[in-house]
Amino acid sequence: MAAFEIFPGVTSEPETGGGKPMIQGTRMPVSLVIALMAGGMSIADLHEEYHLTEAQVRTALDYAATKLEALEEGAIEAGQHVEVLDVQHP
Repeated sequence: MAAFEIFPGVTSEPETGGGKPMIQGTRMPVSLVIALMAGGMSIADLHEEYHLTEAQVRTALDYAATKLEALEEGAIEAGQHVEVLDVQHP
């Protein structure tokens, strides 16, 4: 099955990564990019370690922000509380 674009620069293919959103043209899950950045990696680090361009990293961030906003809006429309997690950063 071919990958299909779910967001500009983000694809999904059930046979690759279980359908997780991936940076187009790579096997890098968007969630991993976000996790690595949350752990302190910079765009330059991601380029050096994973050969991602700045545009690809920013695409992952844009996709994640769009999905989070949609989740928050959906929860608010449903009258649900959006929980804020207490995340400790180094």
